[in-house]
Amino acid sequence: MHYLTPEQVSQIKEKTDFHVSKLILRFKNSCNDSFVYVDSHIVRTLSETVLIEVKDKKISTIDIASFMEPREYLPPAKWLDQFTKGHEVDALTGATLSQNAIKNSVKKYLLVDTILNDT
Repeated sequence: MHYLTPEQVSQIKEKTDFHVSKLILRFKNSCNDSFVYVDSHIVRTLSETVLIEVKDKKISTIDIASFMEPREYLPPAKWLDQFTKGHEVDALTGATLSQNAIKNSVKKYLLVDTILNDT
């Protein structure tokens, strides 16, 4: 666990309009010097938990740990893999809210990782 300082929260809010909690679930992966972030959020009306691993300011792994929305809105692994390739992520037809929730989490935690590792 990591608690963001008021200054760090301000830095994040200056660059994004996503909700940022002061409490960040962040774990150091000492095997490869990466950080794993755990993010839980509401997609439509139900929750989703995503694990995002960041190494060298890039997404190295992303996985959906829990998805409570209907199964047809669950993004496929092939779509999630695009985040690790370092290029623009394609739109996901029929699951726009799921897509937006994950894209927002990725953007937020790349920013959080940069701020925490640069201080």
